[in-house]
Amino acid sequence: EMMKQTLKDKDEWLKQTLKDKDKIVLLMEKELLQAKGIFTARGVFEFFTKMAHSELVLQSCPISQKFIATETLRYLGQKENQTWFRNNPDSGGAYIWCRRILDAYSKCQAKCGNSSGLTLAEMYAHLSQDIHGRPWNKDSIALNNDLNPFVRCVISSLAENVGW
Repeated sequence: EMMKQTLKDKDEWLKQTLKDKDKIVLLMEKELLQAKGIFTARGVFEFFTKMAHSELVLQSCPISQKFIATETLRYLGQKENQTWFRNNPDSGGAYIWCRRILDAYSKCQAKCGNSSGLTLAEMYAHLSQDIHGRPWNKDSIALNNDLNPFVRCVISSLAENVGW
């Protein structure tokens, strides 16, 4: 009888341990994806860039119909010092996503500088380097302090802008 109870207790312990192990593995996998915050940062930046690209295409701007992040960001970069692009009263709400990117970029230049001189397209390249995986999850945006401070500031500003 005592042996039976001991085996039953061991079985229960083993079942619970396996359940806990599965939970731990899932948490570790999630932590691994967020470890450097690079997937998250790139995903946020790419989302905003795709939205801006759609606006540019809808407004018949001279840009490819096919989304190419660097082309979109270069186009925005050419326009970054033109107040027309941000503030043209005739544009109404046509360039909301474009303005969000440019405003975050300008805000962070003023806030923390851009000593590396990164353009928008170079920021994307910086975030994309060695990354070919799953995009961000809005419920788990995490940015590592090892990211370039200017890049981190722009990504944080973009996420805050839409309430993430």
